[in-house]
Amino acid sequence: MAEANHVVEGTESIAPQRRMVKDIFLRDLFRRRPLWKRIVFASKKVRSIMLLNVITVIYASDIPVLKEVEQIVDPAVFTVVRFSITALPFLPFMLKPDVNSNVRSTGIELGLWISLGYLCQALGLLTSEAGRASFISAFTVTFNPYSLLSFLSTIDYSKVGDVLNFLSALFFGIHILRTEQIVRSTKKTKLSALLGYEVVVVALSSAICFMGMDYFIPWIPALYTGVFSTGLCLVAEMDAMRDVSATETAIIYGLEPVWGAAFAWFLLGERWDFSEWIGAALVLCGSLLVQVLGGTQTTKNDAHFF
Repeated sequence: MAEANHVVEGTESIAPQRRMVKDIFLRDLFRRRPLWKRIVFASKKVRSIMLLNVITVIYASDIPVLKEVEQIVDPAVFTVVRFSITALPFLPFMLKPDVNSNVRSTGIELGLWISLGYLCQALGLLTSEAGRASFISAFTVTFNPYSLLSFLSTIDYSKVGDVLNFLSALFFGIHILRTEQIVRSTKKTKLSALLGYEVVVVALSSAICFMGMDYFIPWIPALYTGVFSTGLCLVAEMDAMRDVSATETAIIYGLEPVWGAAFAWFLLGERWDFSEWIGAALVLCGSLLVQVLGGTQTTKNDAHFF
C-alpha cells in the first residue's frame, strides 16, 4: 500500500513539470524571435550549414555560365584565366615566411583534386546539357558501393560528356573528404596560404597545355567565376567545414544539381521531363530533411596544428 501511495505521489509531482515544459514549448513556438535574430544568434554550426547552402547555389550558377562561355573560348584556356584571377589575392599569404612544407604539400594535393574536377566539368559540358551535367554531379554525395553501381547504370557511356561529368563529380567528392581532414588540422591563419597553393595548382595545370596560345577572353564571366564563385566560395567552404563534416557538406552540396538545372531552365531554356521533376523533388526533400532532422553535433578531434 505504501509503495502504491509513493507511486501516486511521484506521478502527481511529475505532472506539473510536464505541464510547465509544455507551456514553455508553446510559448516559444508562438513567440519566436525574428528570422534575422535566429540567424545571427544561431550556433556556429547552424550558421556554417546556412553558409554551405548559399555556396551551393553559387556553385550551381557556374554551370550555365561555363556552358555559354565554351561557345566562344576553349574551356581549358578559360580555366587558366579563371584560377589565375582567383590566385592573385592569395599570393601575399603564400609568400609569408611562416608557411611550411606541410601547408604547401596539402594545398598542392587539394589543388590536384579540384583541378581534375573543374577540367572534367568544363570538358564534359562541351557535349552534355547543363541540366544533365548538374544531375550527374549528384554523385558527389554517393559514397557506398551499392549506390555507386546503381548510379553508374544511369550514365550514357556513348556520350563522352556524361563520363567526364561523372569523373568530375568523383574528383569533387574526394576533394570534399580531404578538405575536411586538412582544414581541421591546420591553423586558421594559414588557410589563406593553403587555398593559394590550391588555386595556383589549378591554374598551372591548365596553363601547361595552352601556354603561348592567343584567345579572346570573356572577362566578365572570368571575374565572376574566378573571384566570386571560386575564390570567395572556397574561403567560405574551408571556414564552414571546420564545424560541418564532409558527409553533411556532401549532402548539402547534393542540392547543387537542382539549383544548376534551375539556372539552366531560366537562363538557357533547357526543360525537364517528368522523371527529372520527380528526381529534383526527391533530392530537395532528402537534403532538407537531413539538414533539419538528421544533423548531429560535430565533435572536434584533437588536431595537430601544422
